Amino acid sequence: LKLVSYYIGCNPHKAEESTQILLQMANLMGTAEEIAFANKTMGSVNSVLGNHQEAIPYYQKAVNLFSQIGKNLQMAQSLASIASMNTTLGNTAQALKTFMEVIPLFEQENDQHSIAITYSNMANIYKAKMDYAQAIQYYQKAADLAESIQCLDLQVSSLCIMGSIYSSLMDYNKNLACCLKALTLAESTGNNYLIGEVHCSLGVAYQELQDYDKALEYYEMGYNSNKNATTAFNYAYKLKDKDKEKFKEILEESLRLD
Repeated sequence: LKLVSYYIGCNPHKAEESTQILLQMANLMGTAEEIAFANKTMGSVNSVLGNHQEAIPYYQKAVNLFSQIGKNLQMAQSLASIASMNTTLGNTAQALKTFMEVIPLFEQENDQHSIAITYSNMANIYKAKMDYAQAIQYYQKAADLAESIQCLDLQVSSLCIMGSIYSSLMDYNKNLACCLKALTLAESTGNNYLIGEVHCSLGVAYQELQDYDKALEYYEMGYNSNKNATTAFNYAYKLKDKDKEKFKEILEESLRLD
C-alpha cells in the first residue's frame, strides 16, 4: 500500500499496475479487511487517472466489505468517494443522496472534519445547480462546523463562496460582510495565499458597492499577498485609468507570472 501511495503521486499508471497485483493477492489470501482496502485503493487509483465510472464498483465493493466487518469510518469514506465520483459524472441527485447517507456514519465516528467537508461538497452541488438557498444553507453548516473544530481554511472558503452567491443575488452588503469575516480568519492563519484570495474577493465586493478606491486598495493587497497572474491582472486592470505607467508595469508582470 505504501508503494501504491508513492506511485499515485508520481506515476498513476504504475500505481494501477501495482494495485491490480495487490488486489489479486488480497483476493487469493487476504482477510476481508485487506480485500476491502485493496478495492478502496483501486478506486482511488482510477479516480486519479480520471476513470470515475470505473472507480465506483471498486469503492462499492469496499463499502460492502467494510459494512460486513463493522468498519464504519472506512465505509463512510468509500461512500463519500462514490458520491464524489457521481458529482464529477453529473449524477448529482445520486451524489446528494449518498452524501446524506454518509453523514450519520461520520457522526457515529465523531469525525467532525469529514462532516464539514461533506456539507461543503453538497453546497458545491447546489451552487452548480443554482439552488442558492440550499447552497447557502450547506455552506453555512460547513462554516459553523469548521469554526467549532478550528478548521480555518474551510471556514474561510465557505464564507467567501457564500459571499459570491450573495453577490450573484445582488445582495452586495452580505457579500462584503462574509468577506470581511473571512479576512479576519485568514489573517489569523498567516497563509499568504489564503489572505490574498480574500483580498481579491474584497476587491470585487467593494467594486460592486462602487467604492472603487477601496476596491483598488484590496486588489493591490491581494497582489502583494499572493503574486500570481490572476492577482496581478486584476490589480493592473484597476490601475488602467489611474496610473498608466504602473498599469503597464503590473500588466507585463502578470504575463510573466504563472
